[in-house]
Amino acid sequence: MKRAVYILFLLITVQTLGQKSFTATVYDAETRSPLAGVQVLFYKNNNVQITDEKGKVSYDLRKLPDSVEFSFIGYKDTTVVVNKPSDKVVIRLRPIAYKTQEVIVTGRKNDENVTLARDEVYLTKAELMTLPALMGEQDVIRSFSTNAGVQQFEGMQGIYVRGGSQDQNLIVFDEAIVYNPSHLLGFFSVFNPDIIENAKLYKSGVPAKYGGRLSSVLQISSRKPSTERFECDGSLGLISSRLACNVPMGKKFAAQLSVRKSYLNSLILPLVYSIISPDENAPRLGFYDANAKILFDGNPRNSFTLSGYTGKDHFFMKDSKPPLTENTVGWGNSALTANWLHTSKNNFITSTSFSYSHYFFSFEMLQSYFSMATETGISNFDVRSVTNKSVGKNLFSFGAENLVQQFNLGDINLKLDTENRTINNPESCISNEFSLFAEDNIDISDQCNIVVGLRTSLYSKNDTLTYMNVSVSPRIQARYMFSSDASVKASISRETQNLHLVSMVSSALPADIWFPASENLKPEKGILCSIGFFKNFSANVYETSVSLFYKHLNNLVEFKDCFTDIYTHNFYDRIATGKGFACGTELSVAKKQGQFQWSASYSFSRTLRKFAELNDNYWYPATFDRPHDATVTLSYTTNSKKWKFAAFWVYTSGKAYSELSEMYLIAGNLVSHYGAMNNSRMPAYHRLDLSADYQWFIKDKIDAHLQFSIYNAYNRNNPYFISYDAQQSSEKLYSVEKNVTGLFPILPAISVTFHLL
Repeated sequence: MKRAVYILFLLITVQTLGQKSFTATVYDAETRSPLAGVQVLFYKNNNVQITDEKGKVSYDLRKLPDSVEFSFIGYKDTTVVVNKPSDKVVIRLRPIAYKTQEVIVTGRKNDENVTLARDEVYLTKAELMTLPALMGEQDVIRSFSTNAGVQQFEGMQGIYVRGGSQDQNLIVFDEAIVYNPSHLLGFFSVFNPDIIENAKLYKSGVPAKYGGRLSSVLQISSRKPSTERFECDGSLGLISSRLACNVPMGKKFAAQLSVRKSYLNSLILPLVYSIISPDENAPRLGFYDANAKILFDGNPRNSFTLSGYTGKDHFFMKDSKPPLTENTVGWGNSALTANWLHTSKNNFITSTSFSYSHYFFSFEMLQSYFSMATETGISNFDVRSVTNKSVGKNLFSFGAENLVQQFNLGDINLKLDTENRTINNPESCISNEFSLFAEDNIDISDQCNIVVGLRTSLYSKNDTLTYMNVSVSPRIQARYMFSSDASVKASISRETQNLHLVSMVSSALPADIWFPASENLKPEKGILCSIGFFKNFSANVYETSVSLFYKHLNNLVEFKDCFTDIYTHNFYDRIATGKGFACGTELSVAKKQGQFQWSASYSFSRTLRKFAELNDNYWYPATFDRPHDATVTLSYTTNSKKWKFAAFWVYTSGKAYSELSEMYLIAGNLVSHYGAMNNSRMPAYHRLDLSADYQWFIKDKIDAHLQFSIYNAYNRNNPYFISYDAQQSSEKLYSVEKNVTGLFPILPAISVTFHLL
């Protein structure tokens, strides 16, 4: 008996020693996403395995060496020879380029524009990387601005959605609120493309978990750090450079780090200005930012992430003509978010986040006889918990949020000749907004879907006076499918915004002052309506849509004519309140499959304002009212997929501004008088951008791209602001000269991006 047990033990030991562990992870070579369902054939062992949802496959090899073949529909087969055990094999399958059609893995359906219940614009990491790369980057904000109804203006911060102002967009990055999403006055966004996982823009039908804005919600999520392997992405260019790394730290921990910095002032901008427009008054601007994210996968039901962001911009512009003006501007964002994702045994999925964010803005203007300086800011601490549960044809969502905001309105320091004056704005004040929300997404039938939501908030502000307000924001969206490729979507909602933003100067500089709603300056309110028809053709190759929208807005704010009046002591006395509306129509058509892809959009809209204390109580166009807006995007990928060419063209109506009507002398002083508010328009804005991308693989270890781009290819001098110079021709006679100042001339760039495979 003992001998039999010994022999059995010996056989098991020999068999165990003969087994060789082999583990591999399979990725898409282009999107870098793990591939589930890949067939893995072991020739000598005569065995077939399938990769799991993480792209992993494990097998104990009994015969070495062995050949292992990886095959997946739409991808080139890859075979490797295994000579020794390994648990860190990484396989990258490349999509097959068919002549008749192209296989593209995007992570979402081609017909989502028709089938989605909401009128949302969804952008994945894979789609972002297929867009034109300008200055070495595929910018997420610029990508959204190619959609009808979404505008981005050179020299102005953020985006403007369906006639809404910049502050009426809620921008959320990893659950933290971002108040200014722009670098270089809108040239870049603050979101590093290397770390973005996906982005959603809700132009209407905003989910109930979001509130407090009258226009739209832009939700951006960064990539989840991977515990599987080390990854590194980077870019070296003439305008900016960046680096992003994913660092595994065991089976449960991983970290993601990224940095980015521009040096536009050091190379390209001085060279371009010296060639096409020698001018010592060329603007100087730059930025830097950094991101970090840490992941802890506790178990299959719990995961934790901690993410942070910091970034800063600076801008300087000088005018050597009298009165010798110098403008210096600085602004920056910082954010920190902790998130806990929990799945209960009953499949309730709950996401709880704690976030802190801060935004600051500083402005200094110097003239021969006048100077002004100020610094403002806003900080907030936000706690949000959202629970989702699917029951039959219903998807329930409910939760709560508490947002605490602290405002720094900033003192304004003035100097006029020999007189110094400080306008003391209110001291830092704090507001609190507690919200409850619930939503039900109901599939009534295969054709009809309805989303009903309700958000209610209790708002309070505490400083010298206490102000409280209760708001109820109902919303409903409906989608009806006429066929598998055609649908109509409609939505209506009532929104409340307990936050105001005014600009200190009439130019396009980002002179921000954020302040809370109060007894004298009530919360902004709006009713938003939209309806759209969506139709796809040729098996979803071509996408078309036409939409109508209308917004009615109350309790809007603007500075009065002379906000720096040194004889005014109360900040709130310098604010006017009024109403407004926006309406328009949007048309779009796109081809998003194949080697040659393109899209075109056009919108006609009007955004008007009316204030009792401004413009004699007559309606006038808002500064960002641009009736005509059109974009065209083209891209072509060669058969070999090594070269990709792209072009982007944009046209918008000129910015509205108040035209100088007359200048006259009073007591020896030259006084300017302007006509009706925003009674004139600058010349139309239009621009062409070109790019070319060459891809090659270096020993199957580095995915490299050589990128060429030209911003403003035909060197259009698009107006940034208009100024007037008065020249005295005789004792009592002056001549006035109008000057149009542009911001960015033609800017060529070259960069190299890489990804370690």
